[in-house]
Amino acid sequence: MVITLIERVQTRGMPSRVMVSRAMIEGLLGKTGSASPRQADRAGLLVGRLTSDGDGIIITVSDTVELPDVPLRAEPPGLLIALADDLRRRAKATHAGREIIGWFHTHSGSGVSASEEDAMVHKSLSSLGAGVALIVDSVRQQASFFYMDGEALLPFPGYYMFDPAGESPERSLSGPAAQ
Repeated sequence: MVITLIERVQTRGMPSRVMVSRAMIEGLLGKTGSASPRQADRAGLLVGRLTSDGDGIIITVSDTVELPDVPLRAEPPGLLIALADDLRRRAKATHAGREIIGWFHTHSGSGVSASEEDAMVHKSLSSLGAGVALIVDSVRQQASFFYMDGEALLPFPGYYMFDPAGESPERSLSGPAAQ
C-alpha cells in the first residue's frame, strides 16, 4: 500500500489564508468590553482587503459594519440581505480604501455551525464581495470562518490574528487561532 501525503487541499472558493484583527474578533467575542455575551445577536459586513501570494488569495479582515440593534432571532433570515445595500454604503463611507470581504453574525450559545439559511445569505451577499462568512458564539467563546464550495458553506480550517498597529502579516501573525 502506498500512502501519499497531500500538503495542501484547497477547494473552489476557499481562500489560502484568513487573517483577522485581534481587536475586531475580541470585540465580537465580548472580550474587550464592547460586547456582552448576554446581548442580542449581531450581524453585518466584514471589511478589509484581498491580496494574493503564491498559494492563492489572502483575506485580511480589519473591521465590521454592523446592523444597528436588530434582534436577529425575531426577524426573517433575509434581514441582512435587505439591508446589505445600506451597509455597503456605510462601509465605503467609514472604511475608505477597504473592501467588503464577507459578512458575520453571532449565535448566542448555539455554537458556530453554518445553516442552510447562512448559505442562502452568503450566496445573496456574494455580489457585494462576500468571500467569507464569520459565525461567532460569544457565550461559548468560539469563532469560525466559512467559505462557499458549490452549494455548501464549509468551515475554513483556522485563521490568524494580527494587531492593528502591525498589519503587515510578516510582523504580526500570531498563529492559527483555536476554533
